Amino acid sequence: MTETIEKKSLFRFSDLIDLLYQAPTHQQGFQPFLELLVTEFNLADAVLHIQNTNNLAIESAWIAGPKTDVIIEYIEKNLEEGNYIHDYIDVAPPSRFYTLLGDIGRPATKSLTPSQKLVEQWFDGNQLLDVSSAVIGRIQNQIAMISIHRDLQAAAFSQDDVLILNELIPHIQRAFVLYQQFAGIRKDSANLQQLIAHLPHGALLYDSKGELICVNQKAIELGELHCDLDVSDTRFSIKDISVKQDYIANLFQVLKRGDDAKQACRVTHLTNKQSPITILLVPFGIEHTDPYQEQPLFNEFEVGAMVYLYDRQHPIHVNSNFLQAIFGLTETETAVCELIAKGYSRNEIATILERSAHTIKDHIKSIFVKTGSHTQSDLIATLLTSPVYPPCRDRYLIESSIT
Repeated sequence: MTETIEKKSLFRFSDLIDLLYQAPTHQQGFQPFLELLVTEFNLADAVLHIQNTNNLAIESAWIAGPKTDVIIEYIEKNLEEGNYIHDYIDVAPPSRFYTLLGDIGRPATKSLTPSQKLVEQWFDGNQLLDVSSAVIGRIQNQIAMISIHRDLQAAAFSQDDVLILNELIPHIQRAFVLYQQFAGIRKDSANLQQLIAHLPHGALLYDSKGELICVNQKAIELGELHCDLDVSDTRFSIKDISVKQDYIANLFQVLKRGDDAKQACRVTHLTNKQSPITILLVPFGIEHTDPYQEQPLFNEFEVGAMVYLYDRQHPIHVNSNFLQAIFGLTETETAVCELIAKGYSRNEIATILERSAHTIKDHIKSIFVKTGSHTQSDLIATLLTSPVYPPCRDRYLIESSIT
């Protein structure tokens, strides 16, 4: 068996990645992602939860699958103290899934503590067969984890299952960090215009039909500085015809929902020597629960698009410490990432770093593997949606930046 998964194998899970990118701004958070994960991997249940490491209490959770009642029973009985699987992955190398039968093994009954015996009774009593878990993030006295179960009606997790799940890890981590970044805004107001207004860079919001809903002040200011952009609070247009066509095509690819959707994000480059801009388009989902809203911006579960505008002359700096800690990038690979985010081509990067184009190509291949990217657009999405603030800020940090 190979140690990597072919790109075509991941195309089947493009909708999973789409739902991850929608989670930070979706009113149901990670729930749609977990529900599709259950279907794709034939799971009994899936849970992404945030736990207090001091008292082991589960503070919040998303749960999906036919055996969600089993997870609720686990929470109600407060069985976390006896969960030796979580004890194992707490000290194991981060950023990967570990399975009970493949990595950890079930201990002999005589070696179990009373609390561990209760967990074993719960596990066997509910006819569960295998479990796979991964740490997603940490902050102070909290930890975020994802756990999935298979019952006796399915097979144990295979090595291929784990390889594909591990390919999803960078996307889960990235989506979770974004979720935390938006958390404060969501608590202050559910108003989408306010959410857009709070972003630190130019941003637009489209509905599922491609109609522009709102534009933030940063985008308007950027339009005033850029001769190829026409931006107001009700209009966004690109004057360069070829770039405009590429942008419109990318917008409707993001909005399109179907089996042939291969990317969660799309990138358009507006190349201008005076002020080049990178335009990142991300699917955006939201559920409407207010029946009294006179003119809802979206129908129930409608998918729109969030568009981020990055001025490459005055870019949001890539957090190099974050990238190195999360993905294990070398200093050279991090430098390559920073230049890619600024819009430089492979040959230009080779010139700047005084390396051959072939060497830069090898670095980019290595970066793809480490970041879980499969196209340059996916990599740019990773770079531009990574936290731009120092890691010491009060937000969730990815597990590997701690260990």
